[in-house]
Amino acid sequence: EDPFPPRLLPRGPYREPLGALGRASLVLVTSRREGPGLEARLADLRRIPRHPPVAGLRLVPGPWETLNGSESPPLPHGASVLVVTSVARPLGVLETLASVRAGDPEPGEVELMAWPDHHPYDRRDVEAIVARARERIVVTTAKDAVKLLPFQALFPEGEGAPRVLALEVEPSPDATRLLGKVLDRVVARGSTREGE
Repeated sequence: EDPFPPRLLPRGPYREPLGALGRASLVLVTSRREGPGLEARLADLRRIPRHPPVAGLRLVPGPWETLNGSESPPLPHGASVLVVTSVARPLGVLETLASVRAGDPEPGEVELMAWPDHHPYDRRDVEAIVARARERIVVTTAKDAVKLLPFQALFPEGEGAPRVLALEVEPSPDATRLLGKVLDRVVARGSTREGE
């Protein structure tokens, strides 16, 4: 979803230049969206000389979770929510939530409370979140849940407890096939080394 060719930190989100792909056995590209954007990125990577195998993975909504990762009931129909996040693309969280609630005839109001990427929440932050949420349910990401968990006692319990909008990986058939080949090679190498 970022411009290509990639810009490196601190100007962009990438940590290594394209030349680092030479060390890879397989490149898996993740996206929340299926379609031309993902296909274009895969095509860009396949044009790089001596590129490793490339395949796509979609990130799709998984089951609702609590802050500690336990299973949670879904949002009640019509519930208003406060989305709390400190990710690079907070609007992507809103898009994912909208896709999950698409079947709800009255999905309720949604407000976004976005913090800077990688924000380390403290007690004052959580008190501000709880005050702003009022009667609404707090929805957050798995990345944020880990940082909010130490303050779980400040949040409501029961049906009003925070919900984590977890993501799961949905591999393409290419990704499954290529990953299987790479793992077979790794296992074969390990078996050969054990026999030496």
